[in-house]
Amino acid sequence: MKLEKFVNILSNIIIPGDKNKGIIYGSEVNFINFLEKNNKLTLVYDYQKEIENSLKDDKNLDFNSISDEVIHNTILKTKRKNFRILNEIAVLLCECYYSNINALEKLSLPTKPPFPDGNYIQDFDLSILEVVFNRGRIYKK
Repeated sequence: MKLEKFVNILSNIIIPGDKNKGIIYGSEVNFINFLEKNNKLTLVYDYQKEIENSLKDDKNLDFNSISDEVIHNTILKTKRKNFRILNEIAVLLCECYYSNINALEKLSLPTKPPFPDGNYIQDFDLSILEVVFNRGRIYKK
């Protein structure tokens, strides 16, 4: 099975979209390019090998000839066994997903950073902090 197909199945498990609500699926954010840019593609490749081995051991199935549903169910069944690697992939996918402008727009989240204008803080009288400054450092035992 191609890595791209596996990544799409995995991405949709981690971030299931909702067409009715307009929320895009995890597979729609170009996760493979994100992994390549961050040199993490081997992580997903290793996880795919773990799933392949699990299918061979449990059901004696060839990974290239099985359906997406079988892969989907196998990932769900082995999520505790491969918790650490799956958790790392989920964190990377969330980073990719919430960096995607289309995903942010569908979730009604701001797509522009607050800078260069920044967050405006009104000027105030800093002399109110003079008492604290003059007290000096306090060390607790």
